[in-house]
Amino acid sequence: MTAERLKYILMWLLAIATSIFLIDRMFTVVSALASPLIMFAMAWLVVLALKPLAESLARVELPMPVLRFDPRARRLAFTTPMTPLPYKAAVALVYLGILAILIGVIFLFFPIIMTQLSAMQETMPNAGDQTLKYMQDGQAYLNQFGIHVDLTRIIQPETIMAQFASLGSEALKQSLNIASSIATVMLNLIFVLILSFYMMIDGSRLIQSGMRLLPADWRGEVATFLHIVDRTFGGYLRSQLLQSLLYGIGTSVIMMAFGFQDIALASLIAGLCVIIPIFGGPLALIPPVIVALINTPDRTIWLIIALLGLQQVVFNMIMPRLVGQIVGLSPLLVFAAMLVGGTVAGAWGLLFGIPIAGVLASVTQFIFDRKGFEVAQAAQREEPPTLVIEPIADPPTVPQK
Repeated sequence: MTAERLKYILMWLLAIATSIFLIDRMFTVVSALASPLIMFAMAWLVVLALKPLAESLARVELPMPVLRFDPRARRLAFTTPMTPLPYKAAVALVYLGILAILIGVIFLFFPIIMTQLSAMQETMPNAGDQTLKYMQDGQAYLNQFGIHVDLTRIIQPETIMAQFASLGSEALKQSLNIASSIATVMLNLIFVLILSFYMMIDGSRLIQSGMRLLPADWRGEVATFLHIVDRTFGGYLRSQLLQSLLYGIGTSVIMMAFGFQDIALASLIAGLCVIIPIFGGPLALIPPVIVALINTPDRTIWLIIALLGLQQVVFNMIMPRLVGQIVGLSPLLVFAAMLVGGTVAGAWGLLFGIPIAGVLASVTQFIFDRKGFEVAQAAQREEPPTLVIEPIADPPTVPQK
């Protein structure tokens, strides 16, 4: 082995070792800064979801009173020309609306939820008596067919009744922990909204400042890529929020149709659960089923069947088409992106596999379109070959004799 080849191998080994060390240090820094990075990432997602609404409001023209000098009347006069709403004012209106919604949810839903928790605590002991009654009815039904089985030895109703009685008091004890957790979530949400507010106002200016540092030939491609990311991720997040809203409303309608009373808390939790990838669907069934078991256990099976039907309609019929239209993918590619993302990155892959696939598809389409445009322009710039026609010379004359 020559000295040059040995030097070449050593340089590559040193580069690989340095890269591994830097990647390890980078992961260490990212782990240490995980909490603020997650906050900024969540704020960026909020910006992507709310930016189209602010831009739509900024295009609305309103009469703005302006004091101008009238040269004919030689005096100052007020005029009301139609002027687009300033972008910062549109952003402020969007966040004021979100603040009003949060305050409304706090003052409207929390008293209802606390009332329903108290009602659940009171009905928990009765649920044990109802379970014992249904067990006795089931045993009598089996005795009609000659099946003599003592269900009380298998299920042990005394233990079940004791657990139901303790479950209500335990739920009330945990209400303080739930309240503190909700307060922490609300504080984090407020901080994320504040970050997203400043990012929405100053984000474009910061991006333009960063674009000036890039070579001039790269700016168009980078701007197109950022636009594709904003459109795809923002549309996907809005579709997920719409899915949560549809499922929560559907759950409340089904529970009202079955005659249940305590539906606000169960519908709210079920609507939030469907955002969770993989486990969202099964978790969304738990709150309504608990309410059904406490109030009317005989309707639980029918409630589960109705909720499973709702999930099939929302998850497999409405959302694939809606998400496909938003991110630019067919329903088949939406399912493929979910499967590949879940295989590669687990729950996060299921959650963000679809928008990433949409970004890749849009970028690929942009590259092919630009290549075709460049080829067409090159073909137009080429001059067509000129056909030169030389005159045919007259045949030589033969002298006459």
